Amino acid sequence: MLENIISIGTAAVGVGGSVASMYSAVSAIGTGHFQNKLLSLLTPRSVIRLNEHILYAPDSAPVVAPGAAPIDPRAILQSLEQVQRALKQNIITSGTLPTPEELQRQFKLDPKHCLIGIEPLHQLRSGRSSDWAPVLFLKDGTPYVGWQKKGMLRAALGFDFSDDLEAWIRRPQTVPDASPSPPAQKARTSAASKPKGRSGTRAKASKSTRERR
Repeated sequence: MLENIISIGTAAVGVGGSVASMYSAVSAIGTGHFQNKLLSLLTPRSVIRLNEHILYAPDSAPVVAPGAAPIDPRAILQSLEQVQRALKQNIITSGTLPTPEELQRQFKLDPKHCLIGIEPLHQLRSGRSSDWAPVLFLKDGTPYVGWQKKGMLRAALGFDFSDDLEAWIRRPQTVPDASPSPPAQKARTSAASKPKGRSGTRAKASKSTRERR
């Protein structure tokens, strides 16, 4: 059984969580021996119990995405409960992030656009090599597992994933977007346009000399 897996869930949004936004949240799920080892390393204060069978480690960051801020896992609690029942054991979920809109669109059309080897969870025959990451999602209430190469996760799904314990223990860090922000560009442009050091002083001196002439 998979013990460290990416979970793409449905978040409750809108007033009072009245609207379900499909495939709009992603986290990592730990179970079994992996969960037990993780709990032996995390401090009690770093773990929150969401219900009898689901724990939440808000500072764990095995899933990271450019510019994404964590969301409240209670928004996907119903989705997590379905995952927990499907796995038939207690689970721990990492910090939860919003998924890119393109991922949501592709999953709604057909998850095969993003994943390979998709099978119902209860029919899962075996895992793959360590180069591949398992991705769990629900479709029409049925849990499925698909696969994507770890090195292709950012391009295919919009986030990165690390399945080692260290990724769960370290505090999350914001991953910046690839392109610099407009204020940063403006600051650099402004700084570049200003004369610096002696060259600027010589320019002023030359101007004064010309004026006296």
